[in-house]
Amino acid sequence: MRHEGLALGFTAKAPVSWEQLSWFDRRGSSLGEEICIVKRQHFFVRGLIQVPIKDRRTPFVWNVWTSLSPEAFQTMLDRWPAPDRAADPPYEGLLANELSVGYAGTLNLKLIVQTRDPGQRPNLELEPADHQLAIDQRNGISIDRVREINSLLLHSKG
Repeated sequence: MRHEGLALGFTAKAPVSWEQLSWFDRRGSSLGEEICIVKRQHFFVRGLIQVPIKDRRTPFVWNVWTSLSPEAFQTMLDRWPAPDRAADPPYEGLLANELSVGYAGTLNLKLIVQTRDPGQRPNLELEPADHQLAIDQRNGISIDRVREINSLLLHSKG
């Protein structure tokens, strides 16, 4: 069996709210590597949805965006440089990306945002639900499912 070249993750460039704005409407908004603010009304942070791969140590990772309330966003920013931030209580968020490749209907799925040590993106845990992504995060996926997602990702790039 050959696994060379098999991608173990996917990265969303920006939250859907950002992508839907024209360049003109993006005035007063900002998109960085870790945070995004849209019109000072919508606040996003980048995080990782880790899906265990059965019989493997390395998970499949969705590097995506989550929305946070203004209060939670400000608290997270205030605590961002703190060396003990991984011990902070989790924040509630909503998935801000549509992962139509492999999973449909992910936009606004409820999740928990857990900060990790400085230098690491927050971990995102989907709330228990019947959505396939939440089920896969709880139960894990096979290496064949990883191959299927890879195939879908490659064919979606046109």
